[in-house]
Amino acid sequence: TRSELAVPIMASGHPVGVLDTQSTRVNAFDESDLSVLQSLAQQLGIAVENAQLFQAEQRRSEQFRIIGELSSQISSYLEMSEVLSQTVELIQRTFNYHHVGIGLVEGNEVVYKFGAGKLADHPDFTFEPGHLRIGHEGISGQVAATGEAVLVSNVDINPHSTAMNHSDTRSELTLPIRARGQVTGILDLQSDMLNAFDESDVVMLQSLANEAGIAIENARVFEAERRRNDQIQAINTMATNISSVLTLDELLPHATRLVYDTFDYDVVSMFLVDGVAEEAVIQASEGAPTEGGNPAEMGFKISFGQGIIGNVARTGETQLVNN
Repeated sequence: TRSELAVPIMASGHPVGVLDTQSTRVNAFDESDLSVLQSLAQQLGIAVENAQLFQAEQRRSEQFRIIGELSSQISSYLEMSEVLSQTVELIQRTFNYHHVGIGLVEGNEVVYKFGAGKLADHPDFTFEPGHLRIGHEGISGQVAATGEAVLVSNVDINPHSTAMNHSDTRSELTLPIRARGQVTGILDLQSDMLNAFDESDVVMLQSLANEAGIAIENARVFEAERRRNDQIQAINTMATNISSVLTLDELLPHATRLVYDTFDYDVVSMFLVDGVAEEAVIQASEGAPTEGGNPAEMGFKISFGQGIIGNVARTGETQLVNN
C-alpha cells in the first residue's frame, strides 16, 4: 500500500465503523474519491443502524419468548426448594451464564439458597459469604435495601462487590425479587467476561425475577397450608390417642411426647398450675432444657409472672414470642 483513504461510517452522530480503501499507487485518491466514499459511508451508516436495530429487536423478541417458557416452568413448582433450585438451573442453562444465584431476605440479611453454573459446580463450592447484611454488605445487600437492579460492568472497580470463593466473576447483574410490594429476595447473575450485561438484560431478567417472586410466594402459601393441614390431621389423631388415657401420670407425658414427635419442635413441656402457691409446676418435658437453661426436672416450678410461662399461667392468655 502506497496511499489510503479511510472514511468513518456514522450512525446517530457516532462512528460505528470505517470504510477503508487502499492503493499500491502514490496519490491514488482525490476529492472525487473522497466525496463518493463519504456518500457511500453515509448510506452504510443508515443501513448498519437499521440492521442493528432489527437484530436487537429480534434478540429481545427471542428473549421474551424464552422468558415466557421459563416463567411457565417455574410457576409449575409448588415446593420452595424446587422453585429456588429450578429457577437458577433454568436461567443458567438457557442463557449460559457463568453463575446464577438466588437469595431470600431473612430478617436484616440476604441469605443465599441455591446456585448454578461453573462456580456452583466447583467441588468445594459454598456460598461464602452466604449471608449479606441488607444495605451494608455486597451488591445483593444494596439491591435488597433499595429494591433497584444493579448492573456492574467490572466488579474489580465496584466498591460494593463481594467475591465468593473460587469466583472468576468479572461483571454482575443483581435484581430484586418482590412479593406483595416487598423485596423478598434477589436474583444474582454473574459472568466471567467484562461488560457482559446491558440494559436490555435488565428489562428481560427483571421480568423473570418478578415471575420468580410470584412462584416463591405461591410456594410459601402452599407450604403453610400443607403444614396446617398436617397439623390438623395430627391433632385429630392425638385427640383420639389421649382421650382414652385417664390418669395424669400417664396423660401428660404421653401428650408431651406426641406433640414433640408430631411437630418436630425443639422443646415441649407440660406444666400444671397451682393456684394456691401461684406457680406452674412441670409435669413432663421432651427435648432440650427448659426456658432459661434450667433442667427439665419433674417438680421444677415457675412463679406467676416469671417469664413467658409464668405470665401465661397467671393470665390464662397465649403468648407468642418469635425473637
